[in-house]
Amino acid sequence: MLKLIIVTGATGQQGGSVVDFLLKEPNGHFMVRGITRNPDSPAVKALTARGVEIVKADLSSLDKTVKAFCEAWGVYSLTAFYEHGYNTEQLCGKHIVKVAKTIGIKHIVWSTVEGREGECKAISWTSKALIEDCIIASGIPYTFVHIPMYYC
Repeated sequence: MLKLIIVTGATGQQGGSVVDFLLKEPNGHFMVRGITRNPDSPAVKALTARGVEIVKADLSSLDKTVKAFCEAWGVYSLTAFYEHGYNTEQLCGKHIVKVAKTIGIKHIVWSTVEGREGECKAISWTSKALIEDCIIASGIPYTFVHIPMYYC
């Protein structure tokens, strides 16, 4: 049976790499649904041509998150702190966790950073750590992918 995996940020570098991996999985166990705010982008058209289901959704809307995640087995989620800021990242992260818990997602993979406030005291790191706490508290099996800082 195929497992439907939600990938947020599927049109970006990180999310796109996850999509590539899932589509190339040798046993073909996965279907991929990419979540995007702009379904008309060239990147979306390329994903669609490869068999990725695309759903337009703003994860800051709980209702749209529910619709986007329906029937999914797992979620690979990343949020763009520097694009949207602290409040929006917190809202999106909490919606992802709440919806995952409600609909019975079996596993969440959360793209985050290593550490919390520590020496850095970066609000972006704190934001990701708070969502980690939310995921842990949900009881849903999870994997945290600690991405080093990089700039594109």
